[in-house]
Amino acid sequence: MLAAWDRRDRLSAISAITLCPVLARPNLYFELYPHSIKRPQVVDFLADLHRRLGPLTVVWDWRPIHDKATVVRAWLADHPGVKTEKLPAYAPTLNPDEGVRGWAKYGRLSNLAASDTEALWD
Repeated sequence: MLAAWDRRDRLSAISAITLCPVLARPNLYFELYPHSIKRPQVVDFLADLHRRLGPLTVVWDWRPIHDKATVVRAWLADHPGVKTEKLPAYAPTLNPDEGVRGWAKYGRLSNLAASDTEALWD
């Protein structure tokens, strides 16, 4: 049997890529969490984007945490300035945020051996 070092600590990220309609300039917004992202964090992230950017259209995939969750749907109902659209069922090539995740996970962080989540955060 091969002994393996295994830890349960992690960082999770939620992110959005925006495009300014006037300047056509992209921007990246993200938050890191020391645990798996739950429905309240999706609402907090949307609320922060809405505060910063005003009315917006969110284009996301079919994950249930997005707009199937009761708390997310309730927040969206209370904020008519935030519209949602869904990507096709499986379309990673159409989702620019997949490129950010891939760059971070398989490029920038692929060989990082962080000693703890604080080092990973940095």
